[in-house]
Amino acid sequence: MQRILPPFILLACGLAMHAQPVNIVFVGNSITYGACLVDPKTEAPPVIVARTLREQGYDLAFVNCGYSGSTTVDFLPGDKLLPRVVQAADSLSRRGGLLIFSMMLGTNDSAMRGTKGAPVSPDNYKKNLLCIIDSLHARYPGSHFILHRPLWYSPNTHNGATYLAEGLQRLQTYTPVLDELPRERPYILPATAKPTTASAASI
Repeated sequence: MQRILPPFILLACGLAMHAQPVNIVFVGNSITYGACLVDPKTEAPPVIVARTLREQGYDLAFVNCGYSGSTTVDFLPGDKLLPRVVQAADSLSRRGGLLIFSMMLGTNDSAMRGTKGAPVSPDNYKKNLLCIIDSLHARYPGSHFILHRPLWYSPNTHNGATYLAEGLQRLQTYTPVLDELPRERPYILPATAKPTTASAASI
């Protein structure tokens, strides 16, 4: 599981202010949740990120809203998982300070079948992400979003859902979408990008 950590650790690069509380809601699938780890509550990627940032001096609180098997469809307004995100954000917002949504979705969207909404085309993947992000930003106007590229998998991947080579090819079409979104919304910062003075100042 160690190879999943770098995309999350990149969060630390964008956080420029130690003076205010930092609140992070992690949104994702089994990777975010920490599935297959002995103890997700102490070993999941969001826990490692929180520990790292606290060691760097941040006053940080977080909630892990990762849910195994989830797609962008599961987090759309009106579906089952977004209320969990809203509940977490409402709770964290009471602390004041900076609110960040760290999102890594797409691996399950790319499946051939077996996950909700799959297969999700790149156009629908973009629409779903924007719908989720815009709905959250409307509720939390000062919030920021960090998008992580979903993990790739081998072309023979098949578990409760079917992925295979077709799914992997579709997954790769999501990367341009994630590269586009920060140019369309000023409150989206890609974790894969090298932070600039402007992006750091905005956070």
